Amino acid sequence: MTRPLGDLEAGTPSPPTRRTVVNSPGVSTYRTPTLAAMARRRSVAKVGSKAPDDRELLTLLRSVVTVADHDALRPWRLLTLRGADRGRLGAALDEAAGTERAPGESNLKPLRAELLIALIASQVDHPKVPHWEQIATAAGAGHLLSLALSEA
Repeated sequence: MTRPLGDLEAGTPSPPTRRTVVNSPGVSTYRTPTLAAMARRRSVAKVGSKAPDDRELLTLLRSVVTVADHDALRPWRLLTLRGADRGRLGAALDEAAGTERAPGESNLKPLRAELLIALIASQVDHPKVPHWEQIATAAGAGHLLSLALSEA
């Protein structure tokens, strides 16, 4: 049961809160293509072999620079991994975690997608923009990229 803070302080019980949850409204519900795209985006556990090539990816990355960014610091970096780089990432993850595998066995997790994109929050000391705000900006950039990739 959810209670307003004021009722908790007064010690009086409040009636149960009724909530309306919208799971997956139809795309036609939205007046703009942007809102429709946001409503369609879903996380998926399994990805296919389709991935944008470098030229397509650069086009998508242009959407990231529109994120709200106080003082235009762009406090993020993007690192793309394809091919054998994904296997090297798996080995690095195993080493960092102290995971030992049998000879010839490798960490397959980074191989589930043809393209991996690492978002790196890269804060700088700035008199007007605290680190927490720069991290929030990097997270926003990552979310914009996920929206762009879901539409690719």
